[in-house]
Amino acid sequence: MASRKPARHVSVKDVAARAGVSFQTTSKVLNGGGTVSEVTRARIHQVASDLGYVPNLQARSLVMQRTRTVGLLAGDFSDQNLSRLIVGAEREARRQGYGVLMTSIDLEVSGTEYALPSLMERRVDGILLAAPQMEEDRAVARALDKTVPVVSLHQIPGGGVATVGSDDELTGLLATRHLVAKGHRAIAIVIGPRARRVTQDRLRGY
Repeated sequence: MASRKPARHVSVKDVAARAGVSFQTTSKVLNGGGTVSEVTRARIHQVASDLGYVPNLQARSLVMQRTRTVGLLAGDFSDQNLSRLIVGAEREARRQGYGVLMTSIDLEVSGTEYALPSLMERRVDGILLAAPQMEEDRAVARALDKTVPVVSLHQIPGGGVATVGSDDELTGLLATRHLVAKGHRAIAIVIGPRARRVTQDRLRGY
């Protein structure tokens, strides 16, 4: 039995040949530009649709020097709050015309050895960090120094990494004040791992 040949992706040249226009014109139209008549533009798009043309993002990124991809590094995808963040990040990235490349790291590992290099090797345009174990690793800031824009949900030691989060000490204080105002005096607190900065901050507020 003869083996099947691997499917060949439809190229811009294929679309141009079928539409009867030049490669340059077809490329510009498929990339949203080009000064052509609406009839020609419509014909190119119709042919592209008929042939099942899909843009080659790798080739486009080489020309634009951008991948239109955001890297997301997380500590635990099973965490419900983190799952909501991932969904929100992916939706907003898609709305802005970006894709999201996600990777996770073990709870006991920082991620500077394999996760961050893996994202940067794929030339992502920016990185979102959602891994609490990175808040005690000074190697993270050094690894990300002068690379791509980075935002973290947790404080990264060494500076240079923007942080988006809440004032956890104030959170602990406001929660305790609320209970005291309700007349409660024997107030307990349920905490997470003591090594976590968020835990320490909330304990200070408490």
